[in-house]
This record gives sequence, C-alpha cells and structure tokens, in this order.
Amino acid sequence: MQLNERACAEVETRLAKYEPFETDPAIDEAMRDLVKAGFVSQTELPILPPPAEKPAPVAIAGRRGREGRRRR
Repeated sequence: MQLNERACAEVETRLAKYEPFETDPAIDEAMRDLVKAGFVSQTELPILPPPAEKPAPVAIAGRRGREGRRRR
C-alpha cells in the first residue's frame, strides 16, 4: 500500500470515529453571523447533511482466541 493510500485510509478511519459535540446555540449563531458577514455574493450557508452513523467496531489485529490461552 502506497503512502497516499495509507494516508487516505487513516483519514477515513478517523472521520468514521468522529463524534460531534453539542455547541451552545448562542455561540453557533454568532459563528454563523461572522461567516455570513464575510460573504460577497453568497447570502446563505450551505445545508450540511447529518453525521453518518457509527460503523461497527473493528477487531484488533493479532488477537485471536480467549485471553490467556496458550498456543502449542
């Protein structure tokens, strides 16, 4: 796997794990007003889709069987 492919895969993994946090509505509105104040021809902010649902947890590589079980 090339460096670029590994980097893209890592970004996708981290984005999938992202959990948005609640923002104070007054702070959110103030930030939106600041952004809108910088608009030249645009008048509204784009509508963002809701965050994706979390995927199933990924198994840790290299761990098989019950913990503490000895291999022969």
